[in-house]
Amino acid sequence: MGSGERSAGWRRGVGLAAVLSAGLAVPGCWIEGGRGYSGDSFTYISTEHQPKTVSVIDTRTGQTVWSYEVPVGRELVMEFYEGESARAADYLNPDILRWDDFEAGQLFGAPGKRVSVPPATARRIDVALRPAPESAAAPVRYWPSGKVRPGSAAGQRPEREPAEYDLTGR
Repeated sequence: MGSGERSAGWRRGVGLAAVLSAGLAVPGCWIEGGRGYSGDSFTYISTEHQPKTVSVIDTRTGQTVWSYEVPVGRELVMEFYEGESARAADYLNPDILRWDDFEAGQLFGAPGKRVSVPPATARRIDVALRPAPESAAAPVRYWPSGKVRPGSAAGQRPEREPAEYDLTGR
């Protein structure tokens, strides 16, 4: 085997390692439980048979500082950022929790909500299961004009679409 063949194999190996490493470090990529490394990021999916409530507890006082009932069919994404609280009054809660809920199975996005939380050494995440089974909320359906279809939010059968949207010709 010549030195050119060894060099090409080595470059392929390094290239493959770089691609795999980049794939693991993609910010905003979520899987159930978290990203698979110690990135202080967590994802919780709520299903009909496992509806979840997630809470952040201040271990110094035992107080719940934040809690969220994850709707069925949705996922909660939580990302903690050390020392990012901008308010001087938050010296007891210097970290930021960025969170949001998304459609279950969504892999990318940016959590848009934030709350001050205790530092990592003084917080605990509790996950509780609510009584099951729990139904998902009825979807809201829209007419092509953008208006909400009557009865759709309550899970009732919507009335027939207006004739201008009926493409069957009846």
